[in-house]
Amino acid sequence: MSVHNAGFQGHFPPETLAALGLAAELYNTDVFEWYGRMNALKGGMAHSDVVVTVSPSHAQELCTAEGGFGCTTGSAGWVTGWWGS
Repeated sequence: MSVHNAGFQGHFPPETLAALGLAAELYNTDVFEWYGRMNALKGGMAHSDVVVTVSPSHAQELCTAEGGFGCTTGSAGWVTGWWGS
């Protein structure tokens, strides 16, 4: 997955998962749930093996609560590789 700006995450109502044909079990704080909304970026990162960013420092920033806008907290456990080009 490639992330350029984590400020644009794709927030949707929770029922969007069903409309996309995704299992309701994926709506949890480890995958798509984000403050009562479905977060597309968070869910995508939760299912990614590698996340590519615009720079090494951006990759490090995304791993923080502030730099990841709250969606990447704990992502070091999700993602097996971060790549900042």
